Amino acid sequence: MSLFKEWFTHNRSERVGITALACILMLVIVIPSFFPERRFPPENTEELKLRIDAFHAELAKADVGGDHSFTGYANSANGRLSASTNQQTEPELFYFDPNTCDSASFCRMGFSPKQTAVIMRYRAKGGQFRVKEDFKKMFVVSDEMYA
Repeated sequence: MSLFKEWFTHNRSERVGITALACILMLVIVIPSFFPERRFPPENTEELKLRIDAFHAELAKADVGGDHSFTGYANSANGRLSASTNQQTEPELFYFDPNTCDSASFCRMGFSPKQTAVIMRYRAKGGQFRVKEDFKKMFVVSDEMYA
């Protein structure tokens, strides 16, 4: 009997811990009974299809006439994918230093704002173009743009 009593005798901190665990366990078991289980009825697929079609029609109507609507990805000659947009600017050719050129000048050369941002971020992090081939190594500069 002393082995049994010794096995189940706990000091004060152990009793507090056991009581706290018992309370937490009771709460985990009892609380879900107060909240009804949510069951969603199956969607009416026809109604869902109509809502999706209406959404697509609304998107198409909003994109009409937009200069910057996305048309997909186009393969460039070097095998890279580049985002193509409807907005095409005629590039202007002039001599420039890519280490000192500002973003407006890159846009004048025909680079998109995202391409310009990548080049500017490269320079802001300490990147430099020591020879002209360094500029060609940028992943945003395609072979057509470099030529």
